[in-house]
Amino acid sequence: MFDRVYNPQIIYGEIAPIIENPSRNGTIQCYNTRNATITCGSKEFCNLDYDQRENKFRSRGCKQNIEPRVHVYDGRSYSSFEIGCNRDLCNNDETLSKIKTILINYGLIDDNGRRIAQGNIKMVSLLLMLSALIFNILYSL
Repeated sequence: MFDRVYNPQIIYGEIAPIIENPSRNGTIQCYNTRNATITCGSKEFCNLDYDQRENKFRSRGCKQNIEPRVHVYDGRSYSSFEIGCNRDLCNNDETLSKIKTILINYGLIDDNGRRIAQGNIKMVSLLLMLSALIFNILYSL
């Protein structure tokens, strides 16, 4: 995330109300992979792992001993968007969409949920410039 100016506290301030319930006391309701409501214990959190390449949930349900968080991974063969939250029914499409929108607005991911790498932007710009130069040279001959 180099060459970008952003304030993590501001981003956290927008995401926290979506995934955190500081007054939680006891069990919470979450969705499982079949979109059915399940009850998570007092030490469990709702969790979802979304496969960004296949556009489907990889897993969804309860997880123990995690804190509310957002994790984006974008590799060559695997891309995921994982959310852990402690609000009732927070591991759903709406939560995923809201968090993606926040990260898109700050330029941290693109519309597909993939990380925006500054190197890729520069590489594409260079490729376009070279293509235009080659076209102009060939066209002028």
